[in-house]
Order: sequence, then structure tokens, then C-alpha cells
Amino acid sequence: MESLSSRNPLVKILLHYEISVIDYETEETGPSLRAIKSARDLLEEDFSDDTRLLLFWTSVLNHYALIQSSFSELENALKALDQSKHLYLKWKQNPDQKVLQLEDAFLDVDSSPDDETKINLEAKIEKNYTETIYFMAQVLQNLGQNDKSAILCMETLKRQAVSGEFDPLDWAVNAATFCQYFASHGDFSTARHLLASAMVMIDKVNSSDDELFTKRRHDLDRIFVKYCLMLMESHSSHSTVPSSCSTDRVLEYSVVLEIEESIPVSVPTMYEDAILIFQAAQRHLSDATSYFTLETHASDYADCILDESKLYRLLALFQTQDVSKVCKLHKRRIDLLEHLVKELNPTHFLALLSKINFELGETYSEMAHYKSIEKSCENLSKQVVIKINSFINHSINHFDKFLATFSDKTTKEIKGKLDDEEVRPVISALMSRGRLNSKFLTLETGDQLKKLEESESAYQRAVNYLSLHSDQEDLVQEEAKVLREMLQLIPDKRRILMTNTMY
Repeated sequence: MESLSSRNPLVKILLHYEISVIDYETEETGPSLRAIKSARDLLEEDFSDDTRLLLFWTSVLNHYALIQSSFSELENALKALDQSKHLYLKWKQNPDQKVLQLEDAFLDVDSSPDDETKINLEAKIEKNYTETIYFMAQVLQNLGQNDKSAILCMETLKRQAVSGEFDPLDWAVNAATFCQYFASHGDFSTARHLLASAMVMIDKVNSSDDELFTKRRHDLDRIFVKYCLMLMESHSSHSTVPSSCSTDRVLEYSVVLEIEESIPVSVPTMYEDAILIFQAAQRHLSDATSYFTLETHASDYADCILDESKLYRLLALFQTQDVSKVCKLHKRRIDLLEHLVKELNPTHFLALLSKINFELGETYSEMAHYKSIEKSCENLSKQVVIKINSFINHSINHFDKFLATFSDKTTKEIKGKLDDEEVRPVISALMSRGRLNSKFLTLETGDQLKKLEESESAYQRAVNYLSLHSDQEDLVQEEAKVLREMLQLIPDKRRILMTNTMY
């Protein structure tokens, strides 16, 4: 192996690296890539796999990976980061070996470092490795390897907490963000620990008058609510848990124990469990909306209200014994969402209003269903019939407002091709519109025929769209099958109604 007594190659490597960093910071990514390639090539040529230049290697490889990622060359980035990790682990087997600092490129250093220098040097090595696994987590996520990415994110947070070299506010936000990933996969133990850790860490930030701090603190309230929503949703879902991280902790257990124990973690199985989660979420939601108001943060406020509506919907799923209480929970949703519709400017919040109208359509449909169950005696009173029909009308009107976002004003047909993520809600809204028209409570044959025609029209609009865009039918296979079956049944229903009219 070549001696390190000659500093010329090291100086060139360092200069290429520094030039690359400057170019990258000034958004000159092309020159930055060329410079860092030169630094890497010199390392490969003169110091291949030499752990004495560990800091040179990790600094160069990490920056090379960063630039490659900016060009979406993710495999190249991952290869560089794997090499950086390999060199670190190789050094870790013999951490007492001499390692040069970057500034040593300009010096002829042969003496052994003193204890303080050695400690600083090891801290730099560990910091570079933390950067390596942080970049690796991002690259793996972009490559779709989310489980591996999440585990590396956990390791990054833990290493930062141990080293003390991190911004507490950023750390807290990152921990809370990763909390949502684990919660969405059913690993609520890890999710709860991350959420508690974020809450502990943000308390270390002494910036109560700082706007960014205040916003981040209430962002944690919103993430707490979303954690509770996922916990309540998991009652009826089939989440998969990623490679276990639940035994790993980013902060010492004693530091977060009190807060962690105050956060619900068990999947609810009955109403008594669900109401406790609901109440915990409501407390944090109240704190969040004290900051995210309609006047100052309209979009964030609306998201909070949508989460509150979802909390009521999920709580209603556990209220199986009392239908009247279920109706009250759905009525609370309607009050929240209707108020939001009245307050939001349709010019600026068209997409959001479309989403809210869809949810209102679903909620009124639920109300009609449960009101029918609640009053399922032999003879419904005229008042109850009017109420149920009113709910159905409201549901159809809100689905129509949702569909208007995607439809031609004259023909009512879906205009253009929908984005893939829009197909299911649009087809679902048309199916609901068709189904709801058959639910009206009326004894007049003429009215029934009119409603049957409305049902047929809604089903046909959905089938027309899928026929025009057959490549998207796989997105709604079951719905498409039901739609065509319903259309086939309508002529027979019409014939029966007409026959009853004649006699």
C-alpha cells in the first residue's frame, strides 16, 4: 500500500471535494459531480480500501451519493453508501488504528494524536457514518424499500441522540414523522415510543416565542391525532408489521417513560377502549386548532376538522348497541363538515371542498341507513319517512357537487381521463348516486320510475367512462362488475313497475 508521506494526492482529493461542495451549494450540480468523481477516482487509484483515510472516503462517498441522488441515479448512490458503510465497519474492527483528518492533507503528521484529538477524530468519524445511514435511508425509501429505510431512520435518530449533535426541533419532527410509518404498519409500540420521544425532545427547545417552534409543537398534536386514528382504524384492518424495531429505542426508556405510558397503544376491541383513544385525540386536536385556525391556516385547520370527522366515524363503528347514538355521532360529523363548506372559499379550495363533499355524501348516506334501522318498525311515520328521504337527497346533492369537479356541465359525463387515484372515488360516487335513488321511500309508481331512471343514468355514466378508459378498469374491477349487473337488472325492474301501474 502506498505511503501517506506524500501529501500531493491528499491535497488534490481534498480540493476536489471542497470544490464539489461549493458547486453543489450554488446549484452547479454538473460541475459538482465532475469534481467529486475526480476525488473518488484519486482515492480509488492511490488509497483503495485504506481505512487510514476513512474521513476522506466517507466525506467523498457521502457527497457523491447525495449528488447522484439529485440526478435520480439511486443505484449509484446506494453503491457509494454501501462502500462508505463497509469502510466504517472495517475501521470499527480496529478503532485504534491511525486515521487522518481532512486538514492533515496539508501537514506531514506522523506523531500519534493526543487523547483530545483522538476523541474529536472519533466524533467526526461517527458523525460521517450517521450521515451515511441517513442518506442510505432516503435512497432506500426512493427505491421502494420502505422497511429497510425505516430501520435506518431509527438508527439515525438514536445515533444523533447519543452524539448530542442535532437540532432538537428537527429531531422531534423527524421522530414524529417516522412514528406515522410504524403506526401505519401496525407496530404501535415503536410508533408510540417515537411519538413520546418527539414530545420529550421538543420540550428541550427553549423557544416558546418562536413561530416555527410553536407551529412544530402543534404539528406534533396533529400527528398524535393521526396516530390515534390509525390505532382505531386497525380494529378492522389487517396491517402488516415491518421487520421488528419495537425493541430498539431512540431515547433511553426512563427519559420518556411517563409520556409514553400516557399514550394509548392497544388496539381497541370495544367501545370503552375506543372512547379513551377518541378523548386523547380530541385533547390534542383542541390544542392543534388553537393554533391552526380558519383565519390563519385554513388548509391545516380543514385537515384537523376532517380528522375530527374521521374520529367520530371510527367511534361510531364501536357503538353497536345503540343506533340512536350512532346517528348522533354521524350528525356531529355533518355539523363539522357543513360548517367547513360554508367557510371555505370555493375558488381557492376547490379540491378540498370536493373531498369534503364526498365525505358529506357518505355521511348523509350513513345517516339514512341508521335512521332506517332505528325506526324499523312495521309502519314508519310520515315524519320519519320525510327525514330519511331528506338524508338521501342531501347525500345525492353532495355526491353531485363532488362529481361536478370532474364532469362536463352540459352532458354530466366525466370529462377527459382521470388520474388513477381519482378513479375509485369518482366511480364510487356514481355507484352511490345510483344506489341512493333506489332507497327513496315512496309509494307512487311514477316517482319510483323517475328514481329508477336516475339510478340507471348514474350507473351508465360510470360504465361509459370505464368503456372509454378500459386501461383503468383494473383499478375498480369489483365495482365494474356490480355496475354492469345493476344495469342488466333495471329493465326488469322497470317492467315490473309498469305492470303494477297497469293493474
